[in-house]
Amino acid sequence: MLSFAAVFLLLFVETDTTADFDDFIAAYGKSYAKGTAEYARREQIFENSRKRHEILNRGRVNEWDAIYGVNRFSDLTPSEFAEQFLMSSSVAKNATRPASPLVENWNAETMQQKSFDWRDKGVLTSIRNQKQCGSCWAFSVVETIESHYAIQSNVTPVPLSPQQFISCDSTSDGCKGGDIEKAMEWAESNDVTIVPEKAYPFTSGDGKDPSCITNLVSEGVKVVHHNYSKFISMEREMIPVLMTYGPMSVAVDASTWQDYISGIIQHHCPSFTLDHAVQVVGYNFEGPVPYWIVRNTWGTGWGLDGYVYIKYDGNLCGIAEQVVWVLETRGVNL
Repeated sequence: MLSFAAVFLLLFVETDTTADFDDFIAAYGKSYAKGTAEYARREQIFENSRKRHEILNRGRVNEWDAIYGVNRFSDLTPSEFAEQFLMSSSVAKNATRPASPLVENWNAETMQQKSFDWRDKGVLTSIRNQKQCGSCWAFSVVETIESHYAIQSNVTPVPLSPQQFISCDSTSDGCKGGDIEKAMEWAESNDVTIVPEKAYPFTSGDGKDPSCITNLVSEGVKVVHHNYSKFISMEREMIPVLMTYGPMSVAVDASTWQDYISGIIQHHCPSFTLDHAVQVVGYNFEGPVPYWIVRNTWGTGWGLDGYVYIKYDGNLCGIAEQVVWVLETRGVNL
């Protein structure tokens, strides 16, 4: 059954009703008091967002193109959205490094499969919500590790701890951002046992970075070996990596994702600043617009139940700039 917020979005986007700021407040549980200066300010921001949605949707070139509209971020200015949900420090500080070589020559038959989706294989944990902490890099890396271990060991995925990375990875800036390759390297080179989320729960949702806890349970998953590369102008080579090793961590420019509702992003998505980290979990080339299936960490109420589709080829949103994947993991007392 659709939630009230979901029904509101469908009505607003599909039928362009006269839904106003009060409807938005009710749908998303906002607490602005009518008659206050903050109410008036947020109402104006909301109206500016609706104007921006109209402009964005005018650029749609086909029925599969992305739809932009009201979501839980519509009462934020673009700068507020970036400050609260994107990286204030680069998520891909090392994106200019030379690509590392791939580990093998890929089977040509693998490249012919028209679609592939790890969501159908039972190796993904539930969609998470990073809240107001710029910790997407930690969630992206952790989810890649937990999925790889589930695939390699043929087990149900165990949710691992993003908070352990946020608080303990000395190469990162915690809630201000991090580098997905550096984070994976930190875990591998330091022989870190990444513990289950229940043993080290996420507490940085308000943007704070608590101190590292070291006396953790001795169970979890270790990264034995990982790899990273650029795939600019050769996104096709991401396919066998995805199919062989599991979901991949990628850095993207998500500055225009604030207004995304559904469909395939084909425009309005540059690659100027890699300010967010997500996971590529599949692809679909069966329709007229081929696309990557991308898992986000803004909760199930954003996008397509927490996912976004990005047009394949052309490095849209910078999706091929920095790609990190796991080659081998090892379980510890699991």
